[in-house]
Amino acid sequence: MSGPAPLRAAIVACGVLGLLAAGTAWVVLQGKDPAPSAEGATAETPAALPDLGAVPEFSFTERTGTKVGLADLRGRTWVADFVFTSCAGTCPAMSLRMAEVHEVLRKEPDALCVTFTTDPERDTLQVLEGYAIKYGATPDRWLFVRGPQAEVLSLQHGGFKIGSATDPFLHSERFVLVDARGRIRGYYHALDPEGVPSLLRDFRRLRAEEGS
Repeated sequence: MSGPAPLRAAIVACGVLGLLAAGTAWVVLQGKDPAPSAEGATAETPAALPDLGAVPEFSFTERTGTKVGLADLRGRTWVADFVFTSCAGTCPAMSLRMAEVHEVLRKEPDALCVTFTTDPERDTLQVLEGYAIKYGATPDRWLFVRGPQAEVLSLQHGGFKIGSATDPFLHSERFVLVDARGRIRGYYHALDPEGVPSLLRDFRRLRAEEGS
């Protein structure tokens, strides 16, 4: 290249900067962030799921007649929801989606689904058993529990931070992911097309985090 040395150096520098700018533009066009989006997170090691609070202690009765409380669920990863069996609106759709979750979790060690009824007066143990059979629930991996309505609503609203504290028929449409310590790690809209896939992805992330 002819010309004074300072001019040649400036041309070379401009060329390098141009290549760097083009590379950055290509990354942006590809929708990729050259830096991690969360502190300590990379594509290989995503950030840990948030800790959204503890599930309060409770003691209810499962459809089989056995007592089920938070202590019985410690050491297990579980997904909770609140429905009532006479619901003709969102509950059947939610239970269909929970059946999809159940199909995955029942193949995993120490993982299960827990459905709480918000209408225990009508949802007797016999009614819950029939409802469970309808959705293909295995007794050891998908629990259906009932308890005093005031306690269930308190658990739903005050503990899980969803639904109504007073109206049993204004239950939430969300699934809740709970870790082995009884800590809430995520909320997922059951009727959203991405709700269950997102839940299952986070379930696997949580299991990896817990070393399972």
